[in-house]
Amino acid sequence: MQFFALLARNTEKFSDADFAPLLPGEAEQRRTLYAEGAVRQVWNRGDIPGSGLSSSASLTVGLIYALANGWGDQAIDELTVALANPDVQTRMAAANALGHLGTPSAKLALEARLAYETDPTVRTTIEKQMGK
Repeated sequence: MQFFALLARNTEKFSDADFAPLLPGEAEQRRTLYAEGAVRQVWNRGDIPGSGLSSSASLTVGLIYALANGWGDQAIDELTVALANPDVQTRMAAANALGHLGTPSAKLALEARLAYETDPTVRTTIEKQMGK
């Protein structure tokens, strides 16, 4: 399974001058992600300032673990979104990452998802992670 993310700059809140010092680093980060295989394709958006990124499910799983390890509790919102992803492997990775965090907020996210999860493998993973 392949995923596509559209990224946009918040031009309503920040001006082009605000973004100007960040652009070289942003470009370098996109090149690094591509070179390391974290994304398959990168596009500059033509409609608004921003990018488009394409990645596979296996890369997405790796990115979920990197997000949890790098951002900790600050990644809970993103990990909660990943818990609702259509891909089973992605949901399992998000559940494992939240369980690894083990914070009260992470456990609340797992508990909330358990009420809606239909896949038995993902349910088992969530239950296991909630028990930590």
